[in-house]
Amino acid sequence: MPLVSPYSWSEPMKNISIDPQTGQLRIEPEEEGHFLVSVCCHEWRNGVVISTTNRQYVYDVEECELTTVASLACDSIQSEQSGGGTCFATCSGTKTIAFQNTSQGGVSYLWDFGDPLQQNDTSTLQNPVYTYSAYGTYLVRLIVYGNDCNDTIEKNSFWVRIP
Repeated sequence: MPLVSPYSWSEPMKNISIDPQTGQLRIEPEEEGHFLVSVCCHEWRNGVVISTTNRQYVYDVEECELTTVASLACDSIQSEQSGGGTCFATCSGTKTIAFQNTSQGGVSYLWDFGDPLQQNDTSTLQNPVYTYSAYGTYLVRLIVYGNDCNDTIEKNSFWVRIP
């Protein structure tokens, strides 16, 4: 059965992905509608399928007036913004960053500090402090939940460095 462009069997929906390590489904819709997403996962052992799990998710996407805007500063210690949107956080040898949430209209928050060496690298505080396990470059994500809408901001290159 052929699919109508822009859909294909290799890309049945734009802006949808599944993390192969965690299984986390990420959807960033660009249009309104009622969507059914099915995920089929096979567990293999020694070249043999030992179990199959099917899940279906229904998503209703509708326009909402953006009253919640996610925004964050590089950090509260010292920050500088490069032309490419890279954030630099300079630590005093501790790898600890005090994050500044400059969002508007938020009721609650979810931070993901992008530290692959830590399982508990999230926070629900408005302005959290986080200590990284190593110096390096991290993807930091802030989701701001409002009364009517939610918004997400990501800093693709958040560098934790020593002075």
